[in-house]
Amino acid sequence: MKKKNFSRYLLCLFMVLVFTLSGCSLNKEETPEETTTGKPVVSVNNDYSEYTTFKDFTEFMFKENAAKSTLNLHYTLSDPSKYGIDDYIIQIADASLELIKQQEQDLANYISKLKSFDYNSLSEEEKLTYDMLIYDLELEQDYSDFYLYNSALSPTIGDNAQLPVLLAEYKFGNETDVKNYIALLGTLEDYFKDLIVLENLKSENGLFMSDSCADSIISQCQEFISEPESNYLIGVFDEKIDSMNDLDDAAKANYKEQNKNAVLSSVIPAYETLINSLSSLKGSGINASGLAGLENGKEYYKYLVSTNTGSSKSVEEIESIIKSQLGSDLRDIISLTATNSNLFDELENPKFTLSDPIEILEDLQEKIKADFPEGPETTYEVKYVNKSLEDNISPAFYLTPPIDAIKDNVIYINGSEKYSTMNLYPTLAHEGYPGHLYQVTYFSNTEPMLVRNILNYPGYVEGWATYVEMISYDYSGLESDLALALKLNSSYSLAIYCLVDIGVNYYAWDLDATAKFLSGYSITEEETIKEIFNAMVAEPANYLSYYVGYLEFMELRNYSMETLGDDFDLKEFHKQILEIGPAPFSIIAERLNQ
Repeated sequence: MKKKNFSRYLLCLFMVLVFTLSGCSLNKEETPEETTTGKPVVSVNNDYSEYTTFKDFTEFMFKENAAKSTLNLHYTLSDPSKYGIDDYIIQIADASLELIKQQEQDLANYISKLKSFDYNSLSEEEKLTYDMLIYDLELEQDYSDFYLYNSALSPTIGDNAQLPVLLAEYKFGNETDVKNYIALLGTLEDYFKDLIVLENLKSENGLFMSDSCADSIISQCQEFISEPESNYLIGVFDEKIDSMNDLDDAAKANYKEQNKNAVLSSVIPAYETLINSLSSLKGSGINASGLAGLENGKEYYKYLVSTNTGSSKSVEEIESIIKSQLGSDLRDIISLTATNSNLFDELENPKFTLSDPIEILEDLQEKIKADFPEGPETTYEVKYVNKSLEDNISPAFYLTPPIDAIKDNVIYINGSEKYSTMNLYPTLAHEGYPGHLYQVTYFSNTEPMLVRNILNYPGYVEGWATYVEMISYDYSGLESDLALALKLNSSYSLAIYCLVDIGVNYYAWDLDATAKFLSGYSITEEETIKEIFNAMVAEPANYLSYYVGYLEFMELRNYSMETLGDDFDLKEFHKQILEIGPAPFSIIAERLNQ
């Protein structure tokens, strides 16, 4: 998708939204037999002694965390009961301050239990999972005191912006799903109230967002609820209900009415409460720049860079690598255009030979066979997003299917006129083959340990999709110089965004410093500069997941080529990367070296 949107995060959002590796659990004895709304009972000082094997404990971790959010659960499992998850609280999430403060003890409990297992007795797959869990949990433990620096609210990847999309795409496999969904809408205001408590605390501690960020969120929320009676959560729901053949007309009408009431009496008021609360807090954000302008903000940025990229490199090392790549890309672009003066014009509007989404995906599936291992048999659909969603959604996205319905893949394309010039070939390579759809289904086919389905590694996931998007230009049928120029231009653009991100959030660049940097790359339009600056302030380290992840994959590939020489096989390299699956890059490198 076009990078100017500063977001292509839907793939894993349902994990990012609320999944934290804490030791909170439902108390089975106190949970009613029927699913209900409310807060779960949490565990305190739990030694988990009832779980005697690593497999049993990690499966418990999966079930416990999956059940914390109805959204996460629904997007993870189409039939939770098959996995022993029968009783769970219907809620968007629990973001209460009490739960957050308990997290440090919960993390310690998890780590203590994991370290009680004999590492040498674990299988290779269990060792890999163990290493990942310890890596993640200890990182979270190190930064558990920074919870007020985090925010679930932001203009494009915040819950305020993404929840409507996730709710609109909530699939109805049966009538229970419909009932749960309507009940879920009723919990939104409680969730937002929890977030507002945190935002007030941030304000009291000088950590509230900038006014520009608050204005963007408020504007997005106002747009979403501007016409309550025709809110798209009503229209999309009606369409889904009409397609359910196992419901009679009376039942459909009843559920439509229930949903409309829930939207009007719960969803709209929840967003109004959020708008009013953020409006009242405006002006209390003492820092209009990035994280570096906050006390200990640079330290928190290091954490974000680590979690978003999966890289063990320091911010300074990452910056150096990006600058080196940017210089290399710039020299190559200059060299290409020196011998082909038409390239600049062709870059603006490249003529791809294919434009139909299905034909593109079929072409990609055929052409990747030379460089990528054969994936599992699966099915997919290409859908255009509902017209009522077009103004609030990315140009294209792939939502991961539940792990027990992994063949039900859908790639969504935004048919809005503003995306009519989108380069669909590399976009579908990113979202489909050999990008997200291919990577997700391939890894799922290896039958990984259950707990790995709740671990989130944006650097691997988005880095892989960016890596293969770059490769796809070679498959596109474009003239070789143009294909290379497009690849270089994409890398060049990402590098600039990432350097601004680091400058703003690590070196405390203000708008003037950002403008000075961008002017060196011929970006001088005031509104564009302000847009880029505000995006990096609002959502720090987001873009690094794409580009640093891509560069990490290139580093692994180059190292393997240098080490193996003539024995290097690109398809085998990709096979190993795919089979290891999403993980921190240091752990991936260890496995490749083995």
